[in-house]
Amino acid sequence: MPPRLKSLPPVVVTHLRVRSTFRRLLLGLLFFLAVFVLLHRHLLSVQEADKPCPRKKDLVELVPNVVHFVHLDSADLPFVGFVCVLAAAANQDPERLLIHTNRPEDLSSDERFLRLKAALGERLRLVKVSKPTHVYGSPIADVSHAADVLRLQILLR
Repeated sequence: MPPRLKSLPPVVVTHLRVRSTFRRLLLGLLFFLAVFVLLHRHLLSVQEADKPCPRKKDLVELVPNVVHFVHLDSADLPFVGFVCVLAAAANQDPERLLIHTNRPEDLSSDERFLRLKAALGERLRLVKVSKPTHVYGSPIADVSHAADVLRLQILLR
């Protein structure tokens, strides 16, 4: 028995020993519970990993095979945009390629757009949109920020 406990009455010493044993028991139970929960989560994650991956058909139903481009405030399609549309058509083979623009009349007569239209046919479409001017009451100063807002609006549709 430790020297500091010798000076205490035997009832108090017994009480302290019981409390200490109870604390050890409680900590042991908490440790066991924590190990059990972690092991259970691990087993669940292993079971999830054993499930087969979704088939390509299921993924196609989830994500439509459509490529969206945003082109604002310009009457002509830049060379980089032209190459991006061709690359998307060649690499992804989408069902549709949509160019969202606020000036479809000007863009439809552009030389590069006409070449794309001849190469891609009905898969390429122009979609008339209005350029966003405000976000939550704050004005949009830059065209790139307006294009970002428009991209989000398109994806939310």
